[in-house]
Amino acid sequence: MSPAADDAASPGEQAPIFLARLQTLLEDILQGRAPNAGRFCANCYNPLPDDVAQCGHCGLSAAQRPPVRHIPREVFAMFRAQRLREAIPVRSLAWGGLAAGLSLALFLMVVLPFWWNVAASVPTFGVCYVAAANIANSLGDAIGYRWGQRLLEQRWRKFVQARDKRNAAS
Repeated sequence: MSPAADDAASPGEQAPIFLARLQTLLEDILQGRAPNAGRFCANCYNPLPDDVAQCGHCGLSAAQRPPVRHIPREVFAMFRAQRLREAIPVRSLAWGGLAAGLSLALFLMVVLPFWWNVAASVPTFGVCYVAAANIANSLGDAIGYRWGQRLLEQRWRKFVQARDKRNAAS
C-alpha cells in the first residue's frame, strides 16, 4: 500500500476522511435521490471518474486495489453516526437557550405588573431566541463538528482494520 493510501486509512488533521463530494453523495443516497452504484475508490470510497486510475483523495491506484461498485453499509452507518453526533450540541444549546428565554419571560410575567410584564416578556423571549440561535449556530457547530470528527475517525480506524483483515484473509 502506498503512503498516500496509509494516510487515507488513518487520516491526519490535514485530510478529512469524507470529502465534501462524498458527503453530498452519501446524503443523496440516504435520502433516495441517488443510487448506491458507481465507481468508488476501494480505500476511501470517494467517487472515481471512469477515466481516472488513481484516487485524488488517498492516492491509491486501481492497480493496488480495484475500485468498488458500491459504498459499504458500514460507511453509511459511520456517516449517519457522525451527523447525529454533530447535531447534539447544536440542538442542546438551541433548546437550552429557548428554555432559559421562556423561563425568564415567565418570571417577568409573575414579578411585574400586568402591562409591564407583557411589554418586557415578549422582547425578552425574542432576544433569548436570537441569542440561543446564534450561540447554537456558532459554538454548537464548532463543538459538534469536532465531536463528530473524533467519532468518525475512531470508527474509520476500526473499519479499515477489519476491512484489511478480511481482505488479507481472502
